[in-house]
Amino acid sequence: LSPPFSSPPAISSSNGSQTADLSRKRGVEDALASLIPGLGTTSSDANKRHRSDASSVDPNKVTKKLWIPSDRNPGYNYVGLLIGPGGSKQRELVAQSGGDVKISIRGRGSNSKDGAGTAGAPGGGVPGAPEEPLHVLLEGSAECVAKAEGLVRTLLEDSEAADKEKARQLG
Repeated sequence: LSPPFSSPPAISSSNGSQTADLSRKRGVEDALASLIPGLGTTSSDANKRHRSDASSVDPNKVTKKLWIPSDRNPGYNYVGLLIGPGGSKQRELVAQSGGDVKISIRGRGSNSKDGAGTAGAPGGGVPGAPEEPLHVLLEGSAECVAKAEGLVRTLLEDSEAADKEKARQLG
């Protein structure tokens, strides 16, 4: 007994390949790819996006480190100042800079778990080289990084601007 619904038999060429099924499948894939952008990507296309060699680095992207003067003001919460409640200040700085910049706080003291997450610990290594001094890492287009640098430097170096921002965050 044959099942009530069965596939038509595959048509094989002299070398045993299923040419009709493959060409039908390719035709359907091509039709879908023309209707849905990005569907027709091959595995080699996907691999190109995930490659981390130097050829995939965007030459227009810039990285800049700004050292946080925690040694001058040891008790001051620079991390809280720069991130703000719920990350609001960090998002605001990104928006004021033009949007094409990533602002990260890295280095010693940037992790909320003091001492945890260091290399060799169960949590793995802390990103941003925890042995480095506390710093702000800016990554993005040159123009946006330059704007972000000015905004962050103002908060880090101008105590009056920092105090106004802290009061705004708390009030």
